[in-house]
Amino acid sequence: MSNSTDLSCRESSRGPVEASGGADALGKWFGIGLGLAASIGINLGQNIQNSCANDDSKHGIFWWRVGFILFITSAITNFVAFAFAPASVLAPLEGAQFVTNFFYGLFTRNKML
Repeated sequence: MSNSTDLSCRESSRGPVEASGGADALGKWFGIGLGLAASIGINLGQNIQNSCANDDSKHGIFWWRVGFILFITSAITNFVAFAFAPASVLAPLEGAQFVTNFFYGLFTRNKML
């Protein structure tokens, strides 16, 4: 086999993303933004649900459902983010949930760490 054939076979077997030199940088930043927003949304959804867990009024049920929808939507968004950015970048971003939890407690319940 000649070198040109061998080279073209190797290029085509690597796939379009690898053959072009790597994933699009804009796509990675989009995935990072999605992952960060999803982590914050997951924590906010859980906190909203927890705040309304014992409230059986229409107001409490409404906000519990809002928290549930926010949690589910954010969890799905978190999985979508993995299609755009590598797990080694997205996994540490889930630490934003702890920061979100701190500020949620500070602003909604006036509780300090």
